[in-house]
Amino acid sequence: MGPPEGTLPGVLALECMLARSERAVVWVSHLDVYPTGFGFEVVVHAPERDDELDPFEFGHIRRRARAELPAGLLRLGVQFPDGSKATNTGGWGTAPGAPPSPVMRSGNGGGGGRHWRQEQWVWPLPPADAAEPTLLVCEWPAVGIPLTTHELDVRAIHDAAARAEVVFGDAHLPDPPAGEVNEIW
Repeated sequence: MGPPEGTLPGVLALECMLARSERAVVWVSHLDVYPTGFGFEVVVHAPERDDELDPFEFGHIRRRARAELPAGLLRLGVQFPDGSKATNTGGWGTAPGAPPSPVMRSGNGGGGGRHWRQEQWVWPLPPADAAEPTLLVCEWPAVGIPLTTHELDVRAIHDAAARAEVVFGDAHLPDPPAGEVNEIW
């Protein structure tokens, strides 16, 4: 569901302009890497105020039961070397045990006018022995950004995970509820 409590991440600098058009720039500065997954903050800048843009749908009801994705939604995802994928447009649920495939979960964020930001969490880490890179993927039809990818070095991700440090144990945390599946999206 998110980064482990009480753990400081290893940081992997990216300084990545993930995508750009005349109407917007999508930027990821770094990954916060943990032994269980990684997080990053997506930053969007527009050259001028545009109250019609809402890249993360902060002003709309979430995508529950929509047949098509709105053109105004910034679509983000990761693709692991084995071909498995996770996106900010897919559903996620909670159930006992580990999910069967990667998960990408949107977190805190905000903005409007010319500047937006939102946190993303990706679980798990890509396989350490992968020879191919993990891909960070972006598409935003409303501003003319086609499907765009950026390669993430799997070795560098795992090196950052090795630098993560547990500063507080998790023995004090309650066990997660067992049983039912909670479909959020």
